[in-house]
Amino acid sequence: MVRPFDRQRRVRGAVLVALVCALGAALGCGPNVGSGMTGRGVIVIAIDGLRADHVGCYGYDRETTPALDALFADGVRFDQVIATAPTMLPSHVSILTGCDPNVARRTQLLNEREASVEERWHVPTEVPHLAVEMLVRGFETGAFLDHDHLSERFGFAPGFQHVESTDEERYTPSDEFGLAVGVERFRQWMRSNERSKPFFAYLHAHDLERVWRRPDPAWDGHFPPRPELDFVPPVGNTDDVYFAIPRSRWRGGVHTLGYYESLYDGHLRKLDEEIEQLIRMLKVEKRYDNTTIVVIGTHGVQFGEAGMLLASGRYSTADVGVPWIISSPAIPPERKGSVVEGVASLLDVAPTLISILRSEKPRGMHGVSQLDAIVGDAPRSAREFAFTSCGEQGGGAVFGDRWTLEKSELGGREGRRSWFGDQRDHSGADFLFYDRSATPFPPLFVGGAQVASPPAETARALEAAGATWDFNMKRTRRVLQGGTLLLPRRDDETIAELQKLGYLGDDL
Repeated sequence: MVRPFDRQRRVRGAVLVALVCALGAALGCGPNVGSGMTGRGVIVIAIDGLRADHVGCYGYDRETTPALDALFADGVRFDQVIATAPTMLPSHVSILTGCDPNVARRTQLLNEREASVEERWHVPTEVPHLAVEMLVRGFETGAFLDHDHLSERFGFAPGFQHVESTDEERYTPSDEFGLAVGVERFRQWMRSNERSKPFFAYLHAHDLERVWRRPDPAWDGHFPPRPELDFVPPVGNTDDVYFAIPRSRWRGGVHTLGYYESLYDGHLRKLDEEIEQLIRMLKVEKRYDNTTIVVIGTHGVQFGEAGMLLASGRYSTADVGVPWIISSPAIPPERKGSVVEGVASLLDVAPTLISILRSEKPRGMHGVSQLDAIVGDAPRSAREFAFTSCGEQGGGAVFGDRWTLEKSELGGREGRRSWFGDQRDHSGADFLFYDRSATPFPPLFVGGAQVASPPAETARALEAAGATWDFNMKRTRRVLQGGTLLLPRRDDETIAELQKLGYLGDDL
């Protein structure tokens, strides 16, 4: 279903775009659409529930992703990519704005956990939007979305000239959803545009989150269950459950964990074939060589590694360790098939794409450009730490190249009892260091005891980085979301400081 913008907003946006484009032309910048170049474009494929360690080129032992593996051979992949949140909506906030997802969390909520999604989340107009940055540079922009939570009412629309949703629960018949439909609608949209104009398309795939309730006999049995996962997990009475399968994701009957993992891998193989169809179409249309293609996971999914089954919401690498593969004309031939070492963040996708266009990232975008790591002589990430938050347990985590610091805010005695199953005092279990190379999935809340002790300097650096980031994001959120009863938004000194740090733009 096409989701058109509000008429007045479109008029205002068109006027703004015309003025900016005119200024860009006067300054001699922007895309040279009259040079005869054809097919120049940027495509971002954002896949919910895609964890990195189930992708072939990340070392998985099943042939789940031959198309993504081939894309990596023609491009670059990042070795350790951390999603900014273990759930869908906040992760897309970061991808489409280059900002920490907390900027989209509303204030003034008496009970945030009980509020509706609409009450809790909205992307402010004052933050940068990747689609706006593309639009003002002369790109045709289109979004092909697979869930209603990425719609205009959550603030995702600015910059997109064309928006279609394929969310089966609200808009379309049961057979019109998923990446295959999005790819076909993208193809139709692209062919309706002027070939000489560059394009930016955001293709969202929710397919892997539907695996559990949408059987597909052709792919359900593509891979056999692993014998070592011959364990039948319990099923919860609700979806808000730990150590059990959420009720809505239960396939019915008695099934092993290996059965559920094989379902996931089979449907990932199906999704990979649909990506292959898209790439083949770009090659037939002679657009592939001039198109930057980014494939990312927005968050992962657990198979019991950190207390959840067929769901995500914690800060383990099963929840937030995602792939980032990029193929682009900007990548030199000698760099193709290489790996960018170190920790990266989904915050970096937007600034990296803007850098590929030879533009500076806008003020207020929190990510860093990874262009030098992609095309330079030293394939090393441009950041030292990656941050994730907005999980089920509150708090957040800081990821270095090797060590992780995780802090939780379980919300009092009742919240703790829901995790531990007893009423004992577990207050020391909220703070955890662990070495991901040795213990990728540490025990849940080990009573304050560290799985391993990092060097003192590393521990201090992780703590300082996490505290500083959290402090500045809380202040940024307050400014962008209207403040609180005790802390008003209009604090000029704070705004000026955050602008100097690059966390806020100039239009406040």
